[in-house]
Amino acid sequence: MLIVSILGLENIQKFVLEQLPSTEHTTSSLDAQPVLAEAVGGQQTIAVQVAGAVKYENKRSKPFQQNFLLTAVDGKWKIASQVFRHQEPSAASANQ
Repeated sequence: MLIVSILGLENIQKFVLEQLPSTEHTTSSLDAQPVLAEAVGGQQTIAVQVAGAVKYENKRSKPFQQNFLLTAVDGKWKIASQVFRHQEPSAASANQ
C-alpha cells in the first residue's frame, strides 16, 4: 500500500484536482432513511447506505460500502459523518 503525505492548502488542492486517479463507480444498492429527530437533537438528518464497485484507472474493480449522514444546515444538505470501505477477501478466505 502506498501512503502519500500532502501538506499545505495549495498542495492539497492541487493533489485533489490534478493528481487523484480517475474512477468508475457502479452502484448495486442504495438506501436512505430519515433519522428520528430525538436521536439527533431535532436536526433534520438522513442516513444513507451505498454499496457497489469502484474501479481505479486500469486496476480491477473492488467492492465498496459507504455509509453517511446528511444533515440540513441553513437550507443546505451537508455530510455530517461518512465511512467508506473497500470489501476485500481476507487471506484465509482467498485460499479456500
